[in-house]
Amino acid sequence: GGLRAGDVPLEMRDCEFIDNEAHAGGAVQADGGSGSVAIVGSTFTRNRAVYGVGGALNLARGPVDVVNCGFFMNETVDVGGGIRSNQEDTVIANCVFSGNRAYWHGGAMDVHQSLHRVVNCTMVDNEAYLSGGGIRGNAAGLVANCIVRDNHAARWPDVANRDDTWVMDLRWSNLSVWLGEQGGVF
Repeated sequence: GGLRAGDVPLEMRDCEFIDNEAHAGGAVQADGGSGSVAIVGSTFTRNRAVYGVGGALNLARGPVDVVNCGFFMNETVDVGGGIRSNQEDTVIANCVFSGNRAYWHGGAMDVHQSLHRVVNCTMVDNEAYLSGGGIRGNAAGLVANCIVRDNHAARWPDVANRDDTWVMDLRWSNLSVWLGEQGGVF
């Protein structure tokens, strides 16, 4: 891919990652250790994870902050077409996701540890084969003031919980489809 960061803090500002390919984290793979990850004002276009998770970003350490970024036409054969993060403290704010694809879950993003906050984001026309064409998240996570519309998946095209028994905290968001789930403030 474009960048692999091991056990060091990672801060990227105003970068462009276009047409990168890797096993996981098509553009950026941040794993190993416990350094913080901050990605600001960057664009990720047509990146691909060919064997693993995270079409553009695979964030396997943290805390993670992704702010003012765009994710367009990234894909993975697994989960998280745009972003896959499995960190307890993940913040994704003011980002746009469009045209991303994941084979299994989370066309735009798959975030699945205890605390994620997705705020002021737009997720439109993303796709996942099974669930969460827009976002697949965790029960303890928050999705607030987001537009999540016209995404595609066999089950729960816009927003899906990681476990069917959990209910994600949705607040002040605009969703086109919310099937078979409870809770949330729209």
